[in-house]
Order: sequence, then structure tokens, then C-alpha cells
Amino acid sequence: MRRNNLKKAVQYALALGSTLWLVSCDLSDDRIQDTSDIREELNNRKLKKITEGEIYTAVSEAGSFIVAQSTDSLKSHLTGAIEKEGITGAMKYCSMEALNLTSRLSERYDVDITRYTTKPRNSQNMVPEGIEKTILEAYELSAASGNDVAPHIEIQQEDILYMQPIMVQPLCLKCHGELGVDINDESSTTLSSLYSEDKATGYKLGELRGMWRVKFDKKDFIKNMK
Repeated sequence: MRRNNLKKAVQYALALGSTLWLVSCDLSDDRIQDTSDIREELNNRKLKKITEGEIYTAVSEAGSFIVAQSTDSLKSHLTGAIEKEGITGAMKYCSMEALNLTSRLSERYDVDITRYTTKPRNSQNMVPEGIEKTILEAYELSAASGNDVAPHIEIQQEDILYMQPIMVQPLCLKCHGELGVDINDESSTTLSSLYSEDKATGYKLGELRGMWRVKFDKKDFIKNMK
């Protein structure tokens, strides 16, 4: 990105130098060139300066929007499955389609959308590593201390990461709540048959369930801001 900016800056300087040369080379009244069109062109070539604060604001807005769209889409599909086939039918639907739905949303927005948790439901759930692991652990420590958790942004060399906590909502309890309280015996049996290594139960309303992570291509994101 810096190399591109440097190239544009050099081109701008060269163009500006040419304009000054045209004005200074011939000062006779009848031959002075009207440079208004050149000045207009130069103004159009000026680089739009984007501050770090503007990048953070744009990432926050875009990330929040994509997470909201993803959450609403998952909720809508899950609610529809519950209405058609009941809780156990929705569990089977979720086991087959939840990851595919997230993948389709990633393609739609040209980003990488991933959900992370330290208590996965199956082997396909993403267990965090690197910065994602660090942020999710920080979320867990903060939530365990009774503090609020908020979105976090990491600007890296090639990518920009937007991370947002996933909090347990009423609908989540039907599959992720406490066994024998929120999850009845039939649902518990279905979960065991679908996920032999299920660790994603025992949650209470409002608890931290995991984390969304939206990964943007840094170069493309900043380019789209201009």
C-alpha cells in the first residue's frame, strides 16, 4: 500500500512540476497558457488521506453489520427448522447446514467469517489459535469477572480482523443450555447421536458462548474506502 501511495505521490509531483514549468517559461501576456484545466486534473489526482481512526471506524461498522447479518440468517434458518421439524429436527439441520451457511455468507461479502469457541460441539468447529485464541481467552476472563465484553479489531500486515463476542440468547438454550433444565431427554439423546464429543452444553442466558471473527483483506478494504 505504501509503495502505491509513493508512486502516486511521485506522479503528482512530476505533474505539478510540469505545470509550473509551463507557466514560468513564457510570461508574455498574449501567450500565457490557461492552466485551470491542469489544476483541476491535479486536484482530481490528489490522494485521499485515510487516518487510522477512520479505518477502525469503517471496520467496526462493516464487521458489526456482517455479524448481524450472519446472526440473523442463522437464527432465521434455525427458527424455520424448529417450526417445521421441532427441536430435534432443528438439531439435525444445524449439524448439516450451519457451517455451509456461514461459508455462503463469507462468499457473499467477500470476507472470511468464522465462529470460535473453547467448548466445541464437533470436530469441525474452529478451535482458536494465535491472536484469535488470545482475544477469546481475554473475553472469557473478562466475562468471568463480570465485566462487559466488546468487539476488538486487529490491523495486521495483510489482513484486518474484526472480533465480536457471542452471547447466549434465549433460542440458544434449547441446544446449548443445561441438560435436564433447558434440554430435555429426547434432545439430549439427539445431541449425543449427532455429536459424540459435544462440549457445548451447560450454558446460561447471557453467558459468553464464543466469538465471531470477520477477516478482511487489508488492501482491498482500504481501497474500497477511497
